[in-house]
Amino acid sequence: MNWMEILQECAQKMKRAALRYYGSPKAAVGFGVGAGGDTSKRIDLAAEKALIDCLGKHEISCTLVSEEAGTKKIGLEPSEYYVITDPVDGTTNAVRGLPFSANVIAVSRSPWLKDVETAIVSDIVHNITYTAQKNKGAFKNGEKITPSKTVNLEDAVIGVDLNTIKLEEIVSKLGNLFKVGKHFRHFG
Repeated sequence: MNWMEILQECAQKMKRAALRYYGSPKAAVGFGVGAGGDTSKRIDLAAEKALIDCLGKHEISCTLVSEEAGTKKIGLEPSEYYVITDPVDGTTNAVRGLPFSANVIAVSRSPWLKDVETAIVSDIVHNITYTAQKNKGAFKNGEKITPSKTVNLEDAVIGVDLNTIKLEEIVSKLGNLFKVGKHFRHFG
């Protein structure tokens, strides 16, 4: 089974499903609280359904772990693989039509992130796809990428998600980082 090819196909189908609603009032319609704790929006559920349908087309047996559906067993041997997804990472941006969100999918043979073998992050609006395979590296649109060589925190671009109920805990842990860093971003 070529997981990278399957994930690329699934990500394209998720992208098409999300784009049907991107920036429209229909995207924001809520359908209760998802497993991740946020309200599941129509755009999230459309992308998640596209992934589930794509996995079904390939007769994949897996345990799906999704920010929307939570844990869902698929196929005859669901413990063989774990497919982890945030169907629309950056839902708030997508609902508002802001061009910064992605479909995220990873595959692991265990429920542990350390065992992820293949992953894809596909920008929904732009033609940019990041892929990674264990022991093979990470790629942007097929071109190998490497981690930043920036060592000085003052020069680094630091992503911090402060949209959480644990804000006080995070701020207390990262207080020194906030004093040193100059370029903080939160895109999703």
